Amino acid sequence: MTGNASAGPLFKKLIKTVRRHSHLKNIKYTGILWMQGEEDSRHLSTAHSYSRNLSEFIRALRKELHAPSLAFFIGEVAPPH
Repeated sequence: MTGNASAGPLFKKLIKTVRRHSHLKNIKYTGILWMQGEEDSRHLSTAHSYSRNLSEFIRALRKELHAPSLAFFIGEVAPPH
């Protein structure tokens, strides 16, 4: 909703957590498993911008982790019927 994926407080918390644990071992990031629930589909504004927001999130995450080819796997928790 910020229009900038790396500006949100949850994104910053995610990066901080990943970096904190990365220093424990020499970690190479190979992929992210993203489980999507249905919360964003409850409101038209978030549903219509979800694809764009997710693409921006993936781009920002790859940039922050210095992993430009990081695989991104998406699962659906409650797909539409």
